[in-house]
Amino acid sequence: LKETAEFEAVPYDHWRVNPEFKNLKITTSPEDLTRLAMLLTGEANMVDVPKVLHEQAIDEGMEVFESPLPSVGLTILPFGQYYVTQVNWNPDTEPWAAPGETGNKVREALNRAIDREQIINELFKGRGEPMYNTTFHHSLEGWNPRWEEEFEEKYGYDPERAKQLLDEAGFPGDNGQDRFYLEVWQSSLPGLPETIEVAQTVAQSFEDIGIDVKIVEVEFARALDAFRDQHDAHFILPVRQTLRQINANARIYYYAGGGKTNAAGLPTGGVAYIESPLYDETYHKLLKETDPEERHRLVQIMGDDIYDTYRTIPVVNVRATLVANPEEVAEYNFGSLTGV
Repeated sequence: LKETAEFEAVPYDHWRVNPEFKNLKITTSPEDLTRLAMLLTGEANMVDVPKVLHEQAIDEGMEVFESPLPSVGLTILPFGQYYVTQVNWNPDTEPWAAPGETGNKVREALNRAIDREQIINELFKGRGEPMYNTTFHHSLEGWNPRWEEEFEEKYGYDPERAKQLLDEAGFPGDNGQDRFYLEVWQSSLPGLPETIEVAQTVAQSFEDIGIDVKIVEVEFARALDAFRDQHDAHFILPVRQTLRQINANARIYYYAGGGKTNAAGLPTGGVAYIESPLYDETYHKLLKETDPEERHRLVQIMGDDIYDTYRTIPVVNVRATLVANPEEVAEYNFGSLTGV
């Protein structure tokens, strides 16, 4: 399935900027090899494909454009942590969303089940830096060096410890199998085509520690509807993270909506809804606070809680890449908002 949008430049000077191209066609195609074939056959001039396909494109005379700094991250979100709104909250059947130490231990187990080094080296061809806390980066306010210093101790790959944590959390299963049911949704995302392979890799990692896993392939719009519009997401999903000012990311990932609801009584105002009263309080304070030291302190407190309670599964930050036909595209400037 491919969908296309076509644009044509206006025949006069535009108030903002005149485009370099008279016509622009943007096509969405979920299959990686299809996008590569479109580039190699001339159907497309520039495509977004996983890094494992870059060498094949280069061998055919194509060129890889890369952002100057890490701008896109891959993190994995355990949805359903509706601790504030408690709308569609199912802690009894979704232990990663359980309150207190039960949820913490289950989420730690999910983190320890994943071999991040393998993901970075094999799926991203070593072209990435470890992510230590979702939405946080050492170049942004609120960074705490201990997140990197303690990462191996707290998050390091250790499947045997992951199994012990699930036992301690009360999910021994049947001889270590069928501990609980979990869906991993996989969806292709512009700017991070590796999400499909990552979803399959982590699903296997979760199965290896005794979790009953089902992979569900969906269009991202369906996942977005579940976690943002319906506030009714009960799955694990690898997603793209953009490195940007914390106010924006706090609202997208950690805000419970401030009590706003729609006509159906569903929360609005947030996006991912990984909820905590602390995160709401911090977000509202950041909207008003201008003192850099106080902002840093507020953000770091929130970041410490996210890190210490294993709210997410951080994986890797990478430089955004696009592969182009150099005869058609001489250069490309990456955007500041999404990194792509």
